[in-house]
Amino acid sequence: MRQSHWKEHDRDMAKLMARLAIVFLLLSPACLSLFAQEISNPTSAEESPNLLPVIPQVGESQLPLPPGAAAGIVGRIPGEPTPNPDEDKNLYGYSGPYYNTAKLNGKVEVLGQSLYLQPASSWKVSGLCRNQTRATVHIARITAHIRGRRGELLGIATTTPPITELRPGEPGPFMIEAPLTASAVKSIDWHVEYAPAQATSRMFEFKVYSVRASAEYGYYLFGQIRNASSTTKPARIVAAWLDREGYGRVLYVDSPQIAVMVDRPESMEFQDQAVLEAGSFENFVYRNMDPEIVPLLGDARLALWGISK
Repeated sequence: MRQSHWKEHDRDMAKLMARLAIVFLLLSPACLSLFAQEISNPTSAEESPNLLPVIPQVGESQLPLPPGAAAGIVGRIPGEPTPNPDEDKNLYGYSGPYYNTAKLNGKVEVLGQSLYLQPASSWKVSGLCRNQTRATVHIARITAHIRGRRGELLGIATTTPPITELRPGEPGPFMIEAPLTASAVKSIDWHVEYAPAQATSRMFEFKVYSVRASAEYGYYLFGQIRNASSTTKPARIVAAWLDREGYGRVLYVDSPQIAVMVDRPESMEFQDQAVLEAGSFENFVYRNMDPEIVPLLGDARLALWGISK
């Protein structure tokens, strides 16, 4: 009886295993399909370079190599250090450092290394905030909770940055101040208010022709902005000047003016904004005569943003 009982048990288990095998075979294509779908999604590291608004290089030869010719070195030489993702980049709508799609952590943050306390008796700071999400965001305001030696709240300052839409990995400049004695401030708690925004085309390219600074003539910047898109765009320029320590603290923020034709073709004015037809370009200039600002700008690194607002 006991042997008969175990034989029946073995038969039942065999039937159950057969049914499970059939179910597994029926479900496995769906499971494999789901698994393939999951692994086919690119990782953050793979997606990140594609988020950079890179300007295509024109004039690179696409001809095949002649017989027997060896291809040149592509990429980094073995042993060469990996480039810092914060280094200078020349992109559509931006030229300068800190545009970084390798450190996307889902936040919009003030970059501590970019902060600069202006040489004034009252508290005034300039710096960068960076969009470290994977989508374009709209910056509503930047708030600083200013604290003293014992952590006590001395005051709250807010500012709206000159560039309110930032693409993934893009930095944006700001200046903020409060009627407080600078020496009393010991720490800042930063808060950036932002929301998802619709991505807009910013296919502007920059060329800088001349930068001069002297005590007599002040600071002078001359360059060109080009609309590389296929449609007419309004254009405005925002500039930041950064010191040369590391990748730079933001010393100053202002807006160069763009040449605009008025009345007659030979009559030009420089205005805050210009309308650029598809493929067209205009010159821009910036002049500053402030004896306290000129020494800061003279040896600074330049960052430029091209926007349509």
